[in-house]
Amino acid sequence: MPTSAISLFSQAIAVNLSYPRGTVKHFAVDGDVSSALSAVDLVIYGSFLEEQSFPEILVRAMSIGKPIIAPDLSMIGKYVSLNDFFIFSLHAQTD
Repeated sequence: MPTSAISLFSQAIAVNLSYPRGTVKHFAVDGDVSSALSAVDLVIYGSFLEEQSFPEILVRAMSIGKPIIAPDLSMIGKYVSLNDFFIFSLHAQTD
């Protein structure tokens, strides 16, 4: 999905949740993430791809103490605890 489509998708979610315009932003990993991370309150890592290494964006966010929401991927679970992250399941829970 192109970055512009992801940005539009992010804005649609924000509007649906009644957040003020411009509150939710998407930053490409190859963009200026350092300044973006310093301005955010929370990082949501939405990739469901099993990475070969721990995602660089999460390393940067953790290094400056940002709370993180991420999927329950093996590479993420290998290096973090629930004290560091809010981990969500990739599979729907049934009652």
